[in-house]
Amino acid sequence: PELSSVLINGKAIPSTVKDGRLIFNLLPTISDTVSIFSPGYKPTSIDASTLFNTRKLEMSLSPKVIKLNDVLIKDYLTQGIDLNPANQSISIDVSTLPLLPGETDGDLFASLSALPGITSPDNRAGNLYIRGSATDQSYIMLDNIPIYSKGHYFGTISPYNPKVIDKVEVHRNGFHPKLGGRVGGAVEIKTAPKESGDLSGGIGANTLFAMGYIKAPLAKNKIGINLGARRSFPTSFTSPKLEAITEMVYAGSVITNNAGEIIADVDVIFEDYQAGLTFQPNKRNKLLISSIYTRSEIGYEIATADDGDVPEIYDNYNLGVSSEWNSKIKQNINSNLIISLSSYR
Repeated sequence: PELSSVLINGKAIPSTVKDGRLIFNLLPTISDTVSIFSPGYKPTSIDASTLFNTRKLEMSLSPKVIKLNDVLIKDYLTQGIDLNPANQSISIDVSTLPLLPGETDGDLFASLSALPGITSPDNRAGNLYIRGSATDQSYIMLDNIPIYSKGHYFGTISPYNPKVIDKVEVHRNGFHPKLGGRVGGAVEIKTAPKESGDLSGGIGANTLFAMGYIKAPLAKNKIGINLGARRSFPTSFTSPKLEAITEMVYAGSVITNNAGEIIADVDVIFEDYQAGLTFQPNKRNKLLISSIYTRSEIGYEIATADDGDVPEIYDNYNLGVSSEWNSKIKQNINSNLIISLSSYR
């Protein structure tokens, strides 16, 4: 490293570094002491007599270590987000989570990308990088159903109805063995059919889709259901937000011109449906049955000189179902049986 200064008897003198050599002028005496400083290293001193008797001087410098105080995050001030210090997982209460800046549609995955340690470099909700891992190295589950679809429209829209989701558990490092098979992280999405309380539901729409949901107790403290559905608008209607997503997805592709404008009509259709049921025959036993179906279809036509307009269509679906039986045998003994199936094409 380049030396920053030379002190003679405590006073700095002009010095330069050229071709790895330290150059300075002085009229030394035997009693002088030369102090040498270098950024990132502890200062050291030598007697002037050492310079008189040594033609080439080599010195070992000790690194200067600065130890900062530890910082431990115990909680988040944002409403609806709670940190579990025991396993460093993050719990999100979707019902109380406020809207985030730039995210007005309540997209679940877009909210996750605002958490520490989770990023989405291309701003697609489904492309979550947890602690630097790839998007397919993290485990996504909905009520124990492995979800393989990144989301609608190549991952730009998450495939979950936020009105049906109750809680989200995010594991960025160590997690339970049942979530194994991945090296990145895990996201547990949980619904909560209401076997007690009042009937709730609603319908709505934003610039991308129309949606509806219902949560209802069928038998007080015994049976509850929840249903949720979302679907995109007919392809004859394209909102400005959907146009912006299309320009982002197909930037630099064959359906854009040199100015980056889309030159083909892109038809986007997506839908997702969720259903859940809880059955609690007594205080010791509880059964949860959950299912999800998501589908996306994107199509456009490319004009060619030989074959005319050639259609290209991309579609995928993810169908999943699970059942979970919780039984409390004794006060400190519990059993948990889970069966799940997930089919992705």
